[in-house]
Amino acid sequence: MRWWQNRMAALDRRHRARFGDDADPLPEPPPGEPRPPLMRIKKRSALVIAAFAALLSFLAVWQTLQEIQRVREGETASGIVVKVATVNRRTYAEVEFTTSAGQRVHAKISRGDWRRLPKTGDSVRVRYAISHPGGTAVDARRGAFLRAAFLLLLWIMTLASLGAAYAGWRWSRTPGRPRNIASNLP
Repeated sequence: MRWWQNRMAALDRRHRARFGDDADPLPEPPPGEPRPPLMRIKKRSALVIAAFAALLSFLAVWQTLQEIQRVREGETASGIVVKVATVNRRTYAEVEFTTSAGQRVHAKISRGDWRRLPKTGDSVRVRYAISHPGGTAVDARRGAFLRAAFLLLLWIMTLASLGAAYAGWRWSRTPGRPRNIASNLP
């Protein structure tokens, strides 16, 4: 930690030698004047991060609810891969299977829901929720650990982006002048 304090002190000395002791690159605007451009940029950045955090939050909640539904109502069935296709750089397998209630279902299962993407004509086992079999079907061989790890990673990213959005919002509300970090050193 000492090397960081030395580095900050050296940067402060160089800044003072270059600009003088009372250099203020972003003076405070008089009352009634618009905020400096840096403040507007900070606010836009905070809004972009907040939008990303909201998108991740929606995705995390949706994936978690789907996984809970699959666990509560989960059934497995044998099916056959009708087609493997790539559309707009997204690969999926179309699978036909019959539910335990006798309903014939045609489901598109994306590459991320397979342990190993099957080929056309392969016989596969799928896991689905009884209430919505076509939209919740995944590879039955894909372990619970991988699903839980994915959800955990998604929630960690969501919380990190929410924290970054909050920090950006707080940062956008501070005056535009930078803090002198080196003078706060012990």
